[in-house]
Formats: sequence, structure tokens, C-alpha cells
Amino acid sequence: MLKKTLVLLLVLLVVLFSFLNATPLFPSQAIDDEKDVEQLTEKAVYCYNILEDYPLALKYLNRALELAAAPYVKADALIKTAYVHFLMGKDTSVFSGYIKEALKLDGSLELDRLNYRERFIKIFTTIKNEPQVTAKEIETMLFKIDGEKKGDRSRFMVMVDAGYMFSFDKDYKKIYGSGDIFPRVKVGYRIARNFYIWAGYSTVKGKGTIPEIESAASSAQNFLALGFKYARNFSNKLGYKLEASAVRVSFSEKALDTEVKESVSGFGLEAGLTYPLGKRLFSEFSTGILYASDMVLSKKVYLGGFSAGLGLGMKF
Repeated sequence: MLKKTLVLLLVLLVVLFSFLNATPLFPSQAIDDEKDVEQLTEKAVYCYNILEDYPLALKYLNRALELAAAPYVKADALIKTAYVHFLMGKDTSVFSGYIKEALKLDGSLELDRLNYRERFIKIFTTIKNEPQVTAKEIETMLFKIDGEKKGDRSRFMVMVDAGYMFSFDKDYKKIYGSGDIFPRVKVGYRIARNFYIWAGYSTVKGKGTIPEIESAASSAQNFLALGFKYARNFSNKLGYKLEASAVRVSFSEKALDTEVKESVSGFGLEAGLTYPLGKRLFSEFSTGILYASDMVLSKKVYLGGFSAGLGLGMKF
């Protein structure tokens, strides 16, 4: 009997020993969770890199964030969540929040170009170096870095606009009114990142009556300009330009069966705001002056004037 009891105890000890080796008495839930998180993040990476199924990738990452216990594990899941939102084209404010949260958990985080796009790495690096940076400041910085870099591919510019020119000459105003419609066309070539040379043609025509004798009169001013333009962007939605030009003005006036024709040199100055309408198209609001003067029949005549107008342009 004793012998049977000892054998039974020995068998029980062997079974118990095997069980203890196979299953820890105090299993680590954190270790199991970390393994689950690793699997979930791997699935998420496959979804957004290969399948481009961003919603499914976010589902995996959200579950990973629920399970993650270690700060560095959660930080990695947060960065991947930020990256998915970035790939989806969400506003900078959306994914920058995830990046800031990740860096609070693990300030030693680094991103490599094999797994993340360069633009995202720039956002990450900016936030890491300047934790207080705002989403708007990040967008402005990125546009200056790569928005203008993309614009370097375009060399030529064509623009047409229509506006109104207000004359400088008080005698002109008496006959033709304060001003007239002012159509214009320009072509330009970019010689450096923000600098263009351009040539343009514009014209202004007027019809009126000489008040003293009630006689009809007409005039025309044609402007040929060659100038320089400096253009830059405030952001990806708004830019500005500054221009200076040398102008050749040909003008004529008919009154009392007499026609006077002259040609004189002058200058132009202009400033404006630009708004992109697409990759190549843009709209523009501009104001400026064209100025020239000449002696006609012993009388000084002021040509050109102050102008304001709206235009449509294209870069290629």
C-alpha cells in the first residue's frame, strides 16, 4: 500500500512539475499585451502601407492604444496613428496632437525615412524641437519648404486682367471723366526662385466732350512695359507680389478735326495679392501707378494714372 502511495505521489509531482513549467504561477499581463500591441501595429502598418486601407489601420491602432502599457510602446502606436491621419490628408492640427502626446511619453523617439515620408518627418522634427509650435505655424513652414520647391518647376507666367485707371491729369478728367477701363496682358519668365522678368501691354481709351465748345474728343494711351517682379507666398492660400517697370507710352488725341500723336517714356510701380486656384492657375488683385509726362502744344500732359484690377494667371 505504501509503495502504491509513493508511486502515485511521484506521478502527481511529475504532472505538477510539468504544469508549473508550462504555465507560470503569475503570468505577466503586460508582456502579453505588448505582444498583442506589436501584432496590432504590424497589421496596421500593412493596412496603411500596402492596402492603403486607412480606416482599418486606425481600428488596429486604436485597439493597440487600449492595450499598450509601457510608455515607449504607446508612443510608437501614437506616432503610427498620427501618420495614418497624415496620409488621409487630415488637418495638421489633427495629427500634430498625436505627435505631441507621443513625445511626452517618449522624448527619445526618432523616425526613419524608410517607414515615414519626408514631409511627415519634418513635421515630427519641428514639434520635437519646438513643443509649443502651433499647427498653423507648421503649415506655413512646410509650405515655404516644399510648396515653393514644387513651384520651382514652373518657369513661365501669363496673366490677363481688367481694371480701372484713374487719370493724374486734371484737364483729361474735365473732358473724359475720372478714368476708364484698363485691360492688360503680361508674360513673364522666372529667373530665380522668387524673381521674374516680364513684358506687358495695356491700353486705356476715353471719349468725351470739350466743355467750353461742346466738341467731341477721343484719346488713347498704349503702354508697353518691361519690368521685374518679386513674388512670394504668405501661406499655401495667399501670396503677394511687388513690381517695377520701365514704360513706353504711345498716346493720341483727336479733337476739332485735329489729331496729336506722341510717344514718351515713364515708369510703373505695382503691388498685389495672389490666390491659387489650382496647381497652375491663380487669381490676382493688384494696385499701382503708371506715370509719364510730356509737352503737347506748349502744355504739360500727364499720362497714365492710378490703377486697380483683378486678373487671372497661369504658370507653366
